[in-house]
Amino acid sequence: MKRTGRTGLILLAVLLMLTACGGQKENKALPQQQHIPWEQLGTVQESPERESSLQETAPPVSREAETTAEMTTAPPETKPETTAAPPETKPETTTAPPETKPETTAAPPETKPETTAAPVGHLIAIDPGHQAKANNALEPNRPDSGEMKAKVLDGTHGVVTGVRESYVNLMVGLKLRDELTARGYRVLMIRTTEEVDISNKERAEMANNAGAELFLRLHCDYSGDPGRQGTSVLCQGNDRPYNAHIYSQCYRISTLLLEHICRATGGPNRGVEWRGEMTGLNWSLVPGCLVEMGFLSNAEEEAKLLNEEYQRLLAKAMADAVDAYFAP
Repeated sequence: MKRTGRTGLILLAVLLMLTACGGQKENKALPQQQHIPWEQLGTVQESPERESSLQETAPPVSREAETTAEMTTAPPETKPETTAAPPETKPETTTAPPETKPETTAAPPETKPETTAAPVGHLIAIDPGHQAKANNALEPNRPDSGEMKAKVLDGTHGVVTGVRESYVNLMVGLKLRDELTARGYRVLMIRTTEEVDISNKERAEMANNAGAELFLRLHCDYSGDPGRQGTSVLCQGNDRPYNAHIYSQCYRISTLLLEHICRATGGPNRGVEWRGEMTGLNWSLVPGCLVEMGFLSNAEEEAKLLNEEYQRLLAKAMADAVDAYFAP
C-alpha cells in the first residue's frame, strides 16, 4: 500500500505539472482569448493555420494591386502622345512666316519705280529743226526789233546721200524723246513728222506756253570744207533784255550737252557759240540752246548721223546732260 500510495502521488504530481505547463502554453498562444473554455481549444489552435492560409493567399492580392499599379502607370504611355503633338504643330507655326516673307519682300520692288521716276514733273521741249518744205514768209527775228527773217529755212543735206537735214534731226529727236520718257521726264515734241509748217517763232512760243523747263533744238551743220567735223552748241547772248535772265541756265545746258556728246562720240568739240540772230532762241523764255550734232558736208559724219545706233548714242548722251542739269 505504501508503494502504491507513493506512486500515485508521483503520478498526480507529474500530471499537475503537465497540466500547469500546458495551461501556460495555451495562455501564451491565445493572449486575447483567455476566457475561451478548454473545450474550444481545438478550434482556437486551428486559427493560426487559417491565418497562415490567409497570409499565403495574400500575395496574389498584392500582385493584383501591383498590376493595378502598373495600370495606373498607363499615363506614361500617353505622355509620348502628348509630347509628340507639339512637333506636329511646330511645322505649322514655322512654315507660316515664309509665306508672309515674299509679301513683305515684294513691297521694295513696287517703291523702286517711284524713286527712279524722281525727274517726273520736268517738261522738256524738243525741236527737231526745219521741216520737209521751207516757209520763206517773214516773221520778227526778236521781240525788241522790227527786223524780219524767214519763218523756216530749208536746211542742209547730205553730201553723199542727199538726205535732208530735217529728216536726220527728226530721227534723233524721236530717239531723244524715248530716252527721256524712259527716265521719267515729260516731253513736248514740237513736231513728230516732216509734213508740218511751224515757224521758228512759233516753236519757241509752243515751249513757252507749255511751261517747258528746257528747250532743245536739234540741227546738223554744213561747211564748204568737206573735212570739217565735230559738234558745237549755239547759245543766246546775255545782252538781250527780254530773256537775259535765263542766260546762265542756257549756258549751263549748252556746256553739259557739248561735254556729254563729245565724250560719247569721241568727235571734235567745237565749243559754245553765242548767237543773236537765231529767231527760235530770241523768242524763247525757256532755257535752251541749239545743238549742231555734226556736219552733213563731211561724208564720214554723214554716215554716222544716218546710223540708228549712232543716233541712239547721241540721244543717250543728251539725256545724260539733261540728268546732270537737273541734278541737285
